[in-house]
Amino acid sequence: MNKVYLTFDVETVISGINYNPMLLNNILLGSLYIAEELKKRDLKGTFFVSLSPKTRSIKWHEYQTVLNQTINILKQYSNIKLAPHLHMFNLPLSFETNKDQFSVYNSKQQIEALGWSKKYFEKHGIIVDAFRPGGYAKNHEYYTNLYKSGYLYSSTLDIENVNINLIDQNQIINQPYVVNNIKEYPVTNVKVKSIKGKKEVINLSPEMFSVRSVKRFCDEMEYLTINFHSFSVFSNRFIRELHKGQMFNNIKYLFIDKPLNAFQRKIMKSEIIHTNTLIRRELISWLDYIEKFAKHCMFIGE
Repeated sequence: MNKVYLTFDVETVISGINYNPMLLNNILLGSLYIAEELKKRDLKGTFFVSLSPKTRSIKWHEYQTVLNQTINILKQYSNIKLAPHLHMFNLPLSFETNKDQFSVYNSKQQIEALGWSKKYFEKHGIIVDAFRPGGYAKNHEYYTNLYKSGYLYSSTLDIENVNINLIDQNQIINQPYVVNNIKEYPVTNVKVKSIKGKKEVINLSPEMFSVRSVKRFCDEMEYLTINFHSFSVFSNRFIRELHKGQMFNNIKYLFIDKPLNAFQRKIMKSEIIHTNTLIRRELISWLDYIEKFAKHCMFIGE
C-alpha cells in the first residue's frame, strides 16, 4: 500500500434491520473511540460528520447538542480533519427537507445546504474544504455546485469501475481524479457475491470485509480509500459480508441484542454500550494492518 485515506462517517444508524438511533453511542462515543485509536497509531483520518439526525425520532435541538459536543472535542485532534456529510432529512433550511438523498434536491437547494454546512463548522472555528453526500448520492450538477460553494474535495463511491473483484479474483487500481475543479477521492469498492446471494459492488470497509478477506489485493494497491461508520463501534449490528464468526454474531444480534436495544431505547430511555462488537475488533485489525504496511496515511485533500 502506498497512499491510504481513512474516512469515517459520523452519524446515527437508521437502516432497516440495524435501526438503533442512539446519540451517545452512535455519534459521540463511537467517534471519540476511533479518534483515540488513530492517535495511538499516529494515523490520520477524515471524519465526515452528518449534520442531520436522519430520523424523526431525534429532534433537531437534541441532535445539535450532541453534535456540537462531538465537533468541539474532535477538533482538538491534530490527526483528524473534519468535513460535512449531508444527509438532508430534517435539516433547518429555507426549503422542506423531507428526503434524505442530497441528489434529489435542485441546484439552488444544494448550494444553500452546502453554504449552511460551511457556516455550521465555521461557528466552531473550522474551515472545511471537503464534502461527502449522504449515501454517496450525487447528480450531474454535484461537482459544479460544490465548486460554486467553495469546496475543493469530494469523496464518494464510484461503482462503475470495480477496484477489487472477489468474484473474478482481479483488481483495478483507482486514483483520485478531477471533475469541474473538484478533486474526487473515490472510496475503494469491492465486487462480491453478497450475503443476499446477489452480485454487488460495495465500499471497502471493516464493516463489510475482514483484513484477511482482501489483504492480498490491498497489499498491491497504490491507492486505498476506506470508510467506516461511528455507529459500528459500540452498537452491535447485523454483519453482511466476510467476517469470521458472523453467523454467531448475527443470530445473537437478531434474537438478543436487537430486542434488548429496542427495550432500552423505548421503555428505559437509555442506551446499551456493546464494548466487544465484532466490527469494533475488525476495525482494530484494519488499523493495525495499515499502521504496519501503509507508506502514507493521509487526509482527504492531501
